[in-house]
Amino acid sequence: MKGDSDDKTRSKRDDESYIDYYLDHHNYADSTEQNYRWAWRRLRWWCDENGIDLDNLTHSDVGELCHDWEEDDDLSSFQAKHLIDTLSRTCDWLINVAGETDFNPFREHKSFFDTDYDKGKMEIPLERLREIVKEAKSYNLTLFVTMCICLKTGLRHGEAINLDWRDVHLTHPISEKLPEPRQEVFNHPDSLYVDSSIDKGDVVNGEKRRTGNKPMSSRTIPLDNELKNLLVWWAVISPPTTSPAKPVVRMVTTFNGGRPRDQTTNKYMTNFSREMGVNSPEHTHFGLDYHWCRHWATTMLRANISPKEVALGTPKSYVKGIRGDSGSDVIETYTQDWEFIYDGSTKPYRQVFEDNIPNLFNNSLKSY
Repeated sequence: MKGDSDDKTRSKRDDESYIDYYLDHHNYADSTEQNYRWAWRRLRWWCDENGIDLDNLTHSDVGELCHDWEEDDDLSSFQAKHLIDTLSRTCDWLINVAGETDFNPFREHKSFFDTDYDKGKMEIPLERLREIVKEAKSYNLTLFVTMCICLKTGLRHGEAINLDWRDVHLTHPISEKLPEPRQEVFNHPDSLYVDSSIDKGDVVNGEKRRTGNKPMSSRTIPLDNELKNLLVWWAVISPPTTSPAKPVVRMVTTFNGGRPRDQTTNKYMTNFSREMGVNSPEHTHFGLDYHWCRHWATTMLRANISPKEVALGTPKSYVKGIRGDSGSDVIETYTQDWEFIYDGSTKPYRQVFEDNIPNLFNNSLKSY
């Protein structure tokens, strides 16, 4: 519910931004005012990049925002913390004094960048992670498949959920039972494609999407043998679906095998990771969650790839291309010509990926 407006505040005009309205009621020095405007400008940039409506920003959205700012080379942890504090302070005033809004999605994330709060970077040894992945398979197959895709590719949670089988090219007889691979991966065997044009509410392959992908981050990602075997196994045993889009990730507890909501798979992950003791109940996004999986893939690749393996740029820029964090030119450099060798001393980019993403299953999945 909206609060009562203070007698000294006027109503916000329809054409007025929240920050303009806020600053009009505060007599700040120029430097302080610029800091507030900078915080809201950074927020608007992020919302535009991710196709999110600022007026409908959720607690989960701000969690993703914090993760992205954490990995932004242009922001220090101190600067990012200051931005979140500034945004939270503005929202508190809009709620408690002006009565112009009723929700502060930033408040619970103010401790994200504290130096004694090692958010999102819980250390899980590889052998322990393998045990967790094995347990996930028994716990819930929808969770298991989504988690493994994110761990093995660094995909965002929403990108994994939005995958259709036509986005995947498997060189295996099972492909005869699957939709024909889309053009972007038709000539790239054992790869998957992330389509950044998908927005929330769009009808894609005959199905209305409940979540969108980050804009301007389309890319092709190779499948190592482990993930390929998992997807072959999943294509064989996954339940039938009535969706014309033929989603890769689908519910195993419903009659129609539909694509799950992101809230559903997040709930599965939270409950499971807390049962496994790798997620603190005091903090919604602490420890093992889908962004942790993306962060883990990033960390493993950056740590394992030698500069000698990457013919152009650096391992860091290579990983940014895989993650879809960079401009389209960088993404294309590292995700289009997987088999191309720039000189005789370097590896094809596909092999760079395959050689440096760790194994999770130890051949525990049967390959059909």
